[in-house]
Amino acid sequence: MLPFVGADFPRLDGPRILIIAESHYLPKKMPEIPVDDWYETYGAGQPTSASVAAHCNTRATIGYGNNGRWGAKGLRIFANLESEFFSAGFERCQNGFRYVAFMNAFQRPAMNGKSIVDCELDRKIAQGAVRHVLKVLRPRYVCVASSKVWRAIFCNIDTAGFECCAVAHAASAWWNRRNRHGANGRLQFRNFIQNALRASQRGGSN
Repeated sequence: MLPFVGADFPRLDGPRILIIAESHYLPKKMPEIPVDDWYETYGAGQPTSASVAAHCNTRATIGYGNNGRWGAKGLRIFANLESEFFSAGFERCQNGFRYVAFMNAFQRPAMNGKSIVDCELDRKIAQGAVRHVLKVLRPRYVCVASSKVWRAIFCNIDTAGFECCAVAHAASAWWNRRNRHGANGRLQFRNFIQNALRASQRGGSN
């Protein structure tokens, strides 16, 4: 669950972009884990099965990226985000996440391969995790790549000190489908990254 921090994220002349997505996913074949059981075991640092841990390791998951190849279908979110890093102006490399930091807001995985059905405890713990990461990493730009996270969590987050935006989940239909304003998540994300890059190149980051 620890956030991924790319090698170039800490650069003083860089845009310091943090991307906040939704949650990890446990596949359908794995048994559901009740909310309280999750936070009393894995969430509290207690030993858990290797298969569960493997599906909730943000840093290892992002490490799968290799020259645009991400393998598993469940990693499409990372492939879609990475493609837009390069379209926005980041230099192509083996793994585009080297330029940014990334975390999932919810600290419990979604079950059965579906979007997380969150409860009050999930939201409380997620808000604490997001606040802590913001305090430690001190990003200049934050993109929330999930409308659910934006509505349920970021409404209670102090956004002073960084620029932020919200876009559709990168694995959802709205990533490519235009909304009633004529925009889609992909283009909104690309524009946000482009603006962050240009500001850092002008020396205009906070």
